[in-house]
Amino acid sequence: MAELDDVLQGRPTPAAWARLLQLLDPWPPSVALDAVEQALASWPVRVRAATPEAWDAVREGEPPPWWPLVRHVQLSPYDPLDSAEPLRRVTSLVFDADDEAFPVVSWLGHLLCAEVLWEDASLWRITPARTPSARW
Repeated sequence: MAELDDVLQGRPTPAAWARLLQLLDPWPPSVALDAVEQALASWPVRVRAATPEAWDAVREGEPPPWWPLVRHVQLSPYDPLDSAEPLRRVTSLVFDADDEAFPVVSWLGHLLCAEVLWEDASLWRITPARTPSARW
């Protein structure tokens, strides 16, 4: 797939990411996940963001075929999630925080090797840590 190669070798922009997701849904049988992962290794984490529709599908148990490539997810404090498993490969997690953010915070501890960082008055960010820990 020449267009897929062009996107993977091009500039990592949100538009390129959106086009990549279109090309990978449905997942082409001739494309290896490992090869795409390797090509995306230098892309900024925030560019590799889940779309709101994809996050809804993940929460309903039907992730898109390209979900393993996602590294950034934006949440609201009340996003229901029965398990942290869908976030296993996510390295950047941002959610709007307010005085009642406990429902999300309660399952953040299930993320392995993640650190919770206060970003500003209204956002939290999860980034990889060297050891499993959480700060708030």
